[in-house]
Amino acid sequence: MRFPGLSIVATAAIAAALSVSAEAQEWVSSPTPLQASDGNRACILFSGEAPPLVGVQVYADYAHLVLMADELRGISNGYDATLAFPSGAAAPVALFKTSVDSDVALVRLSRNAGAQAVDLDAVTDQFTVTGTFSVSGEGLHVEVGPLPDATVPIASLQTCLKELDNG
Repeated sequence: MRFPGLSIVATAAIAAALSVSAEAQEWVSSPTPLQASDGNRACILFSGEAPPLVGVQVYADYAHLVLMADELRGISNGYDATLAFPSGAAAPVALFKTSVDSDVALVRLSRNAGAQAVDLDAVTDQFTVTGTFSVSGEGLHVEVGPLPDATVPIASLQTCLKELDNG
């Protein structure tokens, strides 16, 4: 299984998420940071058994909302889109891609409120209810779900982030 445009850690995390359930989408989170062969450590929260997927990957210095779907192929870096969360909240964002041909797009997240990116906690809070997540823009519409409530996996992510911050 290959996931172009993602780090080794994220690829392993997504592969683990995909192997969890063959029947329904469910959130997967690691309570401790995953470590890549280059030494980078990351905390993850992903949903899904197969694309389309939505997830969060957090490193010591940066974080992303990760979207994976065939419909993302053909859109360019910086594409303007709107995210619609299970909570009912919506947010305009720019999608970042390493290649137009990639099925992966990223949204920059921040762990510091007020930074020039979408706040990580504000995003994860939107997944604490059951519902569908979507990303849409001119000529694009991707739905992920229905997704279950992610409250427990988000708590696991928070535990992981504390360990990531301490070491």
